Amino acid sequence: MTLSYRARGGRQVKRWIQAMSAEQPHTRNLTYEEAREAAADMTSGASTDAQCAAFLMALCMKGEALEETKAFIDVFRSHAAVYNTVQDSLNCAGPAEGRQTFPVTLPVSLLLASVGFKQVMHGGTSFTTRQGTVMKELLEGLGVATTVPIKGWQAMLQQVHIGFLSTEQLCPPIGRLKGVREQLGLRTVIDTVEKVLNPVSSTNVILGVHPRKAMEPLIPIAMHSGFQQTYLVSGIEGSEDLPLYASSLIRIVTPWGDETRVMDPQKFGFRSEPLPALSRDEQIELIRRIIAG
Repeated sequence: MTLSYRARGGRQVKRWIQAMSAEQPHTRNLTYEEAREAAADMTSGASTDAQCAAFLMALCMKGEALEETKAFIDVFRSHAAVYNTVQDSLNCAGPAEGRQTFPVTLPVSLLLASVGFKQVMHGGTSFTTRQGTVMKELLEGLGVATTVPIKGWQAMLQQVHIGFLSTEQLCPPIGRLKGVREQLGLRTVIDTVEKVLNPVSSTNVILGVHPRKAMEPLIPIAMHSGFQQTYLVSGIEGSEDLPLYASSLIRIVTPWGDETRVMDPQKFGFRSEPLPALSRDEQIELIRRIIAG
């Protein structure tokens, strides 16, 4: 990489940050093309870690506009590994923060896979600044290989109807930004990109949302990402897991309509207390016990 290439990227990043800065008299959102150029500099390595961090922080403080988010999704997806299309599958990317309580998603997904419903799960490695246990850690603790060649992974999905993709393998540029995201210690546009990469062009997606007001911005983003049926869930710890101790919302969005359902567990005969916090090893042990019956 030449010094002039890096310098160009640095100048561009500075200009975009200034455009979004609250200290400037004409603060504005970036256009789709401007955001696309910024994302392209990040994925190509033209921007340094410090420049990436400054840009992501400025974007976060301003608030990501729809066109900015779309641009980042399009650029990072163009750098993702290519897998065969499995449209009738369900896409699920758990919270980047991980979970501190039992991950209901995993045993439920295994149950659905056992009756032939294909599911694609994906996620990255854990952040030391975020205290939860991510899906990748749980699967590795259960002895599941999380880095599998593309052809082998595709064959596994066809045979067992469920598969997990590591974000670092699925989209290496996101993996290279891990240090930047960890040092920032807050959610950025990259968290959204990671959730909607849609590696096998699934038409169905389930997304955990926290807080509830975050549902609305995700609707056009999910549609832009190719999903025809989107389930937005105000679940436990920002996950897609519904609590049994309190009411929660599910929003179902399709090209033909938008429906909001209030899920009251007591109407289904469920009564429970909030789930206790569990360590990684405790979560793995409980999953083993469930799988064993």
